[in-house]
Amino acid sequence: VGAAWRAAGVEMGSKVAIFGLGSVGLA
Repeated sequence: VGAAWRAAGVEMGSKVAIFGLGSVGLA
C-alpha cells in the first residue's frame, strides 16, 4: 500500500510541477 501511495504521490507531484511550469511560461 505504501508503495502505491508513494507512486501516486510522485505522479501527482510531477503533474502539478508540469502544470506550474506551464502556468509560469504562459504568464
